Amino acid sequence: MKVLFLARAGNESPWLEDFRASLGDAYDVVLWSAQRPFAEQVEGAVAIADLGAPLNQEMFAAARAAGISLWQIIGAGSDHIDRAWVTPEGFPIANIPGPQSARALAEHALMLMLTIARRFRLTQE
Repeated sequence: MKVLFLARAGNESPWLEDFRASLGDAYDVVLWSAQRPFAEQVEGAVAIADLGAPLNQEMFAAARAAGISLWQIIGAGSDHIDRAWVTPEGFPIANIPGPQSARALAEHALMLMLTIARRFRLTQE
């Protein structure tokens, strides 16, 4: 089965390798190319793994027409997706809070702790 992996050019590593390793041989993970039509790349795929690639409404329409079962975001945030593009008749969108986003979350928590400990405050001049 085919899964289309969306990522900005140059930002796919190490996530693409980790994703392929976690799925094993049961899925053929194909890297999306911004240079080719999206509709032809999503054809035959069962799911999309999204690492924050630039999206547009036509991509969601092509995914819906291709019969995509799941749009999986590799990360905790989904703010790069306009929910109006995914109609109730569409496919589910899921994110991954946890191992894939744990490092960024830990860095953010540490920054907040240091901000409080150092009594950092913003001042307007």
